[in-house]
Amino acid sequence: MEEWPDWFKQALINRFNELSVAAEKQEQVIPVAGKVSELLIQMRSKTDGSVHRILLEFEEAISYQHLLEKEWLYFEGLKYGLRLMSPITSSLEDLYPKH
Repeated sequence: MEEWPDWFKQALINRFNELSVAAEKQEQVIPVAGKVSELLIQMRSKTDGSVHRILLEFEEAISYQHLLEKEWLYFEGLKYGLRLMSPITSSLEDLYPKH
C-alpha cells in the first residue's frame, strides 16, 4: 500500500471502518455478540481483580489482533480485485477503442 497516496489510504481505512460497523449489525453476528457479552459479564463476576485485569488485557490484545488481520485481508482483497480489473479494463479498451 506504500505506492498509494495518503488520501487514498485514509479513504480505504474509512471504508473499512464503515464496513466493520455494518458487519457488527449483521443478523448472524448479533446473537454471537450477545453471547460474548454474556460470557464477559459472567467472567467479571466470578474472578478477582487481578484475573479480571488479565482477561481485559487479553480481550484487548485479541481484539487488536483480529482487527489487524481483518484490515490486512481487506486490503489484500482490494489489491487482488484491482489486479483482476486491470486485464478486464485493458481488454475492454481493445474492444472499444477511444476515438
